[in-house]
Amino acid sequence: MDGRRTTATGRAPEPPRSPDQDECVPKPAPATPQPRTPRPRKPVAPAAQTVGKEDADAPAVQPTLTRSEALQILVDRANRGSKSALHCLRQLMNQCPEVWQEVGDLTRHAELAWTHLVGGDNKLVLEAVKRHVARMKGELAGPAPTPIERLLIEQVALSWLASRHAEIAAATPGTSSLGEAKVRLKRAESAQRRHLASLKTMTELRLYCTRQK
Repeated sequence: MDGRRTTATGRAPEPPRSPDQDECVPKPAPATPQPRTPRPRKPVAPAAQTVGKEDADAPAVQPTLTRSEALQILVDRANRGSKSALHCLRQLMNQCPEVWQEVGDLTRHAELAWTHLVGGDNKLVLEAVKRHVARMKGELAGPAPTPIERLLIEQVALSWLASRHAEIAAATPGTSSLGEAKVRLKRAESAQRRHLASLKTMTELRLYCTRQK
């Protein structure tokens, strides 16, 4: 025996290692987890829009027309000579009498024409004149005017507008000649006589109605 102690396995024990020796032995570095590479996703195809037979045969949605727009379309077709459109237009006026009552009111058209001649493009003047005429007609009509009185009141309002327009034109001759100024003055005098005649007729009618009562 060489004097060294043996273990039970018959192998000599390894000499103890000093701390310095442990530090010198390189330790294996811990394994770092590798990032997982994401798998490319397959593009999802959009769902195919299936059009059924009923949808394909359905008519396209038409925009909703207002009453005035539909009436104008009907009038345009009738003006182009469509007999069916003219027939539909007559049926419409029979069912809606307010249409022909407003469109066929010639007194209203005449009042608007004179009002635009007086006010021009001034919206304030136009609206003010309309209100003035409406108030004047209401005051002359009273609570229960007869049909003849209503016609005479409308004539009074029209002749008043015509005389006022003629007076304004005569008062603002501008650079017109002397002859043109005389014509404007005569026109104003004629309009004034017409207005006074309509007032006289309405007054005589009311006096007659009063006497009959």
